[in-house]
Amino acid sequence: MKWHLRQTVLALSVAAVGGLRADEKAVRQELDTTLQRYDTLLQQSFALPFKSPEISALLSQQVAAATQQTLGIPLQVSISHFTYTYTPKGSQIKAHLADLPAAQADLMEKQANQLIQGSAVGQMLETIAFDALKEGVLYLNAQKATCALRKELPATADFSVSGSNQQLLPGLQLKETWFRFDRTAKAVTMLQFNFTNGTSMQARLKYVDMPVAGGASVPVPAQAEITQDAITTPQQGVTVPKKLTVQYGKCVFAAAR
Repeated sequence: MKWHLRQTVLALSVAAVGGLRADEKAVRQELDTTLQRYDTLLQQSFALPFKSPEISALLSQQVAAATQQTLGIPLQVSISHFTYTYTPKGSQIKAHLADLPAAQADLMEKQANQLIQGSAVGQMLETIAFDALKEGVLYLNAQKATCALRKELPATADFSVSGSNQQLLPGLQLKETWFRFDRTAKAVTMLQFNFTNGTSMQARLKYVDMPVAGGASVPVPAQAEITQDAITTPQQGVTVPKKLTVQYGKCVFAAAR
């Protein structure tokens, strides 16, 4: 009886281990499919409009400070929205102002966009608009062979990748990056960068599926929320908010040539 019991327990244990390996293989195949969808997205050229109340407020402050120096009076501007334009060769951000007379609109938009280029606000805009997602997905794709499956649920799966203590930002060494993807939607819904000093940055995303040339569909951001406690000192005189929200408009893909 004891021998048969041991054999039964051993058989069940072997079956369980085999089942876990099969499950992980299936999850990794789903991850591959998800990353292929982003690869298709990154091969496109598109314009993605978005709004961020927190970044709009920062840019308005920057414009007021700049015009105070150049004109002697701080001009108050209201941001309508931003446009993130992407091609496989590069990207750029443009601000669109609201509630301005036609005679002033072009000049003020030009000044606002000159402030954005190379500034801390501009870098934040590009990061929250799309670059954090793009770089995170590219990093996961490059490291997928060594990434660890950390949590598996019927709807989602979490993977982590060692950061190898590389410096992501000045004074911040990356300990690990954590990714979550939706197994049904085949989209990355959470990225979290954990640093060696115990701080982190996290982005949570929602998507819409959009068709592209060739019959494929790709995940396009619809909403994002970024929270962080890693950057506490001003960057180029700009205080980075602990929470940033983004609402995206309709993505327009360039016609295939």
